[in-house]
Formats: sequence, structure tokens, C-alpha cells
Amino acid sequence: MPLRRNVITAFIWIAIVSVIAVHLIWNGPNEPSKIFSQQSITQLKTILKRSESDKNSNHPNNERTDETIVSDYNSKSDLINHVNGQLITNASFLSEIKQLKNEIDIREKKIQKLKDQNQKLIDKEKQFKNLARRLAVKLKGKESGTLPKLDPSIPWIFSITPTNPRYTQKAELIRLSQTLQHVTNFHWILIEDSKFRTNLVSKLLQESGLSFTHLNVRTSWHMQKKKGEKYNKHHRGVEQRNAGLKWLRDNVNPKKTPGVVYFMDDDNTYHKKIFDEMRWTHHVSVWPVGLSGGARWAGPVVSNGKVTSFHTNWAPDRSFPLDMAGFAVNLNLLLKEKPKVVFDINAKRGYLEPTFLESITTIDQLEPLANNCTEVLVWHTRTEVPVVSIKGERELIKLGKPSNPSIEV
Repeated sequence: MPLRRNVITAFIWIAIVSVIAVHLIWNGPNEPSKIFSQQSITQLKTILKRSESDKNSNHPNNERTDETIVSDYNSKSDLINHVNGQLITNASFLSEIKQLKNEIDIREKKIQKLKDQNQKLIDKEKQFKNLARRLAVKLKGKESGTLPKLDPSIPWIFSITPTNPRYTQKAELIRLSQTLQHVTNFHWILIEDSKFRTNLVSKLLQESGLSFTHLNVRTSWHMQKKKGEKYNKHHRGVEQRNAGLKWLRDNVNPKKTPGVVYFMDDDNTYHKKIFDEMRWTHHVSVWPVGLSGGARWAGPVVSNGKVTSFHTNWAPDRSFPLDMAGFAVNLNLLLKEKPKVVFDINAKRGYLEPTFLESITTIDQLEPLANNCTEVLVWHTRTEVPVVSIKGERELIKLGKPSNPSIEV
């Protein structure tokens, strides 16, 4: 009888240990208790306690009948079956988790693919908007009899021009735009120093028949001219030129659209010939500018086809004593080779051009144009401020007879 009881107890222990071992192998050692419900644990403790008590007792009255042993055996068998059932359920649950994880991975990949496709659609939308803008310009030009001059065999000129509201703004922009109408493959990036794009400039551009981009950037307050300050205390047009550079880098591919970048002022005078020459710039091209540098002209001095020095009467110690209108830069150089170069708003007065050129070129790399810099094809002209008209208008306002404000000047 004791032998039979010991055999049954040993069998139960082996079964329980086997179940726990399988669970540990399947799930790891961190959560073994999950195999049992609270009821199973209680039953297990009771049966093990009884078995241990029977084993340690030698009293003859403690010997149990075969029926009692069989009853305990059946209880223990039921418990083991219950534990095995829970283990199977747990394994099924883990299988479902793995399946769900696989489905999540598949869905995440699909979501990423959709995001990539969405980004491509956004890029295409930008391209279509730019195309629509150009087509609108062409249609407008067709109605007015003017169209951008295009030639797929020659490089483009991208001109960046800051402009600010003043009495002579429209007159100077009209004069400049009508010069640019004669230039082939020309895109005008006009940036207003304003919180918004004005109707005056918008209408002027639409009627010009030019290929254009119209932007606006208000100059920071600390760089604006204050009452009583000299007009040249602060740099003008820096933030607008940098906005133009950003637009180019965001929207133009120099491999598909080769060309040059030219920083034009809206009040200068330009000969058509200089555009025909600058478009073939490989690196940085230069030429003299009339009525600048405190002299009749200022610009490079050339010997044997190379720039050797500069002629100027103002700050001749500058590394590149050139006017903004006196150089052009290859598009690929600014967009790909030097993608972070911008104008330094903190540069010393008169050193805006030198600090910019120092970051992209050297003197020996300069390409002289305008017949080896012996011809003046650009003039740094300035329209006189119409003081008499301004004072006269103020008098009319005081008399209650102002000029009709609906007539654009």
C-alpha cells in the first residue's frame, strides 16, 4: 500500500514539473504563474499538503483506503488536465498575438508606402502649380500681345530683385520690366519689402508678359530705417534677396534648367547685351558698373583675360569691391555646390557683396565679361525723389483738394 501511494505521488509530481517546464520553455521564466488560475493554485496546494502529510506519517491509523487514494488520484488527475487545458489556451493566445503583430507590421508598411506616395503627390502638385502660373502668364501675355521669349537651346537667367513701396516704385518697375521683355529665357523673382503682396506690383507683373515669381518679405524692425537715420545706415534688400535664393533652392533643378543667378536692383539701368553674355557663366562672371564706387565707374581690371585688380574710389581695401549689379553666379554653384550661402545681414556697410563672394569664389576664378571689362553695360542710376510733388500733395491735402487716390501713380 505505501509503495502504491509513493508511486502515485511521484507520478503526480513528475506531471506537474513537466507542465511547469513546458510553460517556462514556451513563455520564459518571467510569468510562470499565468499557467494557473487562482482556483487551480488553491487545489494544488491542498493536494500537495495532503500528500506530504501522508508521506511523513507512520501511524497505522493514518493509512488510507484504496478508495481514498483513488479519489485523491482522480482529483490530482483532474487538476493536471485543467492545467494542461490552460496551457493549451495560453499557447493559442500567444499564437493569436503573433498573428496580430504580423498584421500590424504589414499595415505599418502599407501606411509608410501611402505616406511616400502622398509626398510624391505633393511634389507633383507644386510642379503643376508652377506650370499653371507660367501658363497663366503666357495666356495673359497672349491677350496683351506680349509673351516671354523662350529658347530651349540657351541657359536661363534668374533675376532676384528686391523692391519697396515709394513714390517712384511703379515708374521704375515699368521701365525695368520693359527692358526685360527683350531678354530670352528670363525669370524675374520680385520680392516686395512688405507684409503682403500689393495690387500695384501684382498687376504690373501680370501685364508685363514676363515669366515671374512674386514674393513678399518684410524687413526686420531692427534693420528698418528709423526717423532721423541716414538712408544708408542699414543694408537694404538683404532678407528679400535671401528669400529669393530660398525660392530657387526649393523650386529649381539646375540639371534640368541650367542658368545663372543675377541680383538686380529695381532702379538700375541695364543694356540688353549684358544678359546675353552673363547667361553663359560657368562660375562667377564680373563686369564694370557705371556711376558707382564713388567714380565714373567701378569694377574689375583685366590683364591677359584674367582679373588682376579692381578700380574703385570707395573702400578699395575690400576683397571684392564690386557693385551688386556687377556679377552673376552659375545656378548650380549656388543651389548644389554652395546650398547654404546667403547674404550676411550683419556685414559691415559696403561689405555685403564682398562677404557673399568670398564664400563662393576667389579672384582667379572670376570670368570677365563686357569685352574684358572695358565696356559699361549697367548703370547704378537712381531716380530723384520728387520732393516738389510730395510737398505739393501735402499742401493739397491741407486744402481738402487731394489728388484722386484711385489713380495709381
